[in-house]
Amino acid sequence: MDVIWRWLYGPNVLAAVVGASGILAVFFALFIAAPAGSVRRVTGRSGGGLDGLARRLAQANLPVTPEEFLRVGGMIALAGGIVGYLLTRTRSGFLLGGVAGPFLYWGHLEARRDKTRRAYQAALARVAAIVRDVVAGGEDLVTAMTAVAERGPRVVRGDFREAVSAMNTGVPLEQALDRMRRVRRDPVLDVLVDVLVVHYQHGGRMQAVLARLASAVRRRTEVMRRVQSEQSRTLWEARIVSVAPFIALAVFRFTAPELVIPFYSTVAGEMLILAVGAMSAFSYWLVTTMGTRPLRVLESATEEDLPEARQ
Repeated sequence: MDVIWRWLYGPNVLAAVVGASGILAVFFALFIAAPAGSVRRVTGRSGGGLDGLARRLAQANLPVTPEEFLRVGGMIALAGGIVGYLLTRTRSGFLLGGVAGPFLYWGHLEARRDKTRRAYQAALARVAAIVRDVVAGGEDLVTAMTAVAERGPRVVRGDFREAVSAMNTGVPLEQALDRMRRVRRDPVLDVLVDVLVVHYQHGGRMQAVLARLASAVRRRTEVMRRVQSEQSRTLWEARIVSVAPFIALAVFRFTAPELVIPFYSTVAGEMLILAVGAMSAFSYWLVTTMGTRPLRVLESATEEDLPEARQ
């Protein structure tokens, strides 16, 4: 009887942790998702394949190629599988560790991409102010863009440096700015580029337009910072809750092996570990996806997003 009790005790404890973790994770995810209820329209598609991955890496300012990113993901999968097996001594632990490694690596890319896109959009207010001041001083647009490349916010310097270099080799301004627009796919950048192109082609005074654009971006940035400040602690708590079952399993594996090894060495135990992993992965995805949606910069549409371009 004592053997049966020990055999059932470990799974019962872990099942209780799994149930509580799932409820809390879903609760946090739904609560955090509430501010995003009004965000229902996506203006552009993220894209897929190596081209889409290359754009995401560029938007995150990661100096790696898609092939290098995938190779690193494969090595992380192998390392995660080994760690998962060492922690659980089960085949399902190896499988979950191999999946969790690339999953977290991709999450790191997405988090850095979102952070960089927010910083990039916030920096456009300073870009508009620099261009406005240089043009108001009697200089041309190329000089204004050179000023941005030299003393603008760090996150935008590389793009404007490439655009200025292209223009110095004879590339028209519209084409020089087109790559920046296609890679960043930022609605505010689209407006800024349109203003610069119209001024370059037709002249006229654009100081008032740039001033209003900079003011609008600053107000938007301030709102997003307040939202991020209020959500940051809750997001971290929800992430911790999502991985709590595996932390409990690892702790029981080393502190009370006689309670968990008899069950998790069986086929039923392996299947339970896989089910817990699927639940935790879904909870983590739900929290990170829905919880950060209000802070994301929507991608602007390009020509290939239009229906007639996809036919």
